Amino acid sequence: MDRATGVETISEGDEIEFLPQYRDRGDEKWKFIVLEVRGDRLLIQVANSPMRLKPTQTVKTDWCRKKL
Repeated sequence: MDRATGVETISEGDEIEFLPQYRDRGDEKWKFIVLEVRGDRLLIQVANSPMRLKPTQTVKTDWCRKKL
């Protein structure tokens, strides 16, 4: 946890969830895992996708939080 902001620090391997204002319908069924932290952005992957090649995307850290 960042002592200055009180926000949980996101690291590689963490599971994240999108904040309500950035969530798409159906996001609750997907498990998003952080592959790489790139400053104010995260490279994430949908870990529980049935596809052989798992979908990945880059998102802003402001759009999500560490899932507890």
